[in-house]
Amino acid sequence: MSIDDVTDILNYSIIENYLVSDIGEFPPEILSLEYPTVIKGMAFAFFLRGSVKVRLNSTEYIIKEHTLLTILPESVLEINGYTDRFLFEFLFFSPDFAYELNALKDISLLEKFVQSPVLETTKEQFDVLLEFHSFMTKQYKRKGQKYRELVAKNLFSAFVTELAGIYLETGKHGPETISRSEALFVQFRKLLLANVRTERTVQFYADKMCLSPNYLSQLIKSISHRSIMEWINELTIVYVKARLKTSALSVSQIAEEFNFPNTSFFCNYFKKRTGLTPLQYRKS
Repeated sequence: MSIDDVTDILNYSIIENYLVSDIGEFPPEILSLEYPTVIKGMAFAFFLRGSVKVRLNSTEYIIKEHTLLTILPESVLEINGYTDRFLFEFLFFSPDFAYELNALKDISLLEKFVQSPVLETTKEQFDVLLEFHSFMTKQYKRKGQKYRELVAKNLFSAFVTELAGIYLETGKHGPETISRSEALFVQFRKLLLANVRTERTVQFYADKMCLSPNYLSQLIKSISHRSIMEWINELTIVYVKARLKTSALSVSQIAEEFNFPNTSFFCNYFKKRTGLTPLQYRKS
């Protein structure tokens, strides 16, 4: 499921790469009960009423009111049932939208999202998050506002900052016990976030985790339904896109920063996965 898919269902215009829900605007067909859905973007879902049973990257959660669910790009989401009065709102955006303003530059916060995607809050904390969402919704719909996109991005950054504070205030998150395989998957995601800018081999991550490359590859595939190289390449492209859009570094400098052997290899790597050369993406 991508932003374009949801936009087609909701049938209203959006700020590029960014979508904000409003009560009553999302039909049930957005969420499939028949098959797992790969989320092609990042989302925050605010659960206002009722409960829902979900499986996110093979871990099952029962989510109730006053809970925030964070879904990272390329996560696999399954909806296994919900109550009749189930109600939620959401923010849905591409990684580019967040990384253009470095709103998610804090690796420790990203690690919290990986480890604890389900955040149970107090009513007071949840009300604060809903106030942010409500204000973002109002500003999002101001089509005549010349700087609507800039306002939206700055409001989003403020929301993430508030959320980081709530994570610090809150003790336990998510399930109390997870399997060894799930724990290893969490460890891999943490290592990936911290090292993917310079390390893109299975051997590197296997060595860090004291596992064989073959075992790690099989484990990641069984847990996430995606290969380890898909994870590595996807996050690499996200970070490279951010540097192309937000820095004045030349393509060769970015290639060196990301530890590619040479500029030509870097350009071919990027084009193979995006359909554009680095310069074409920068100008787009």
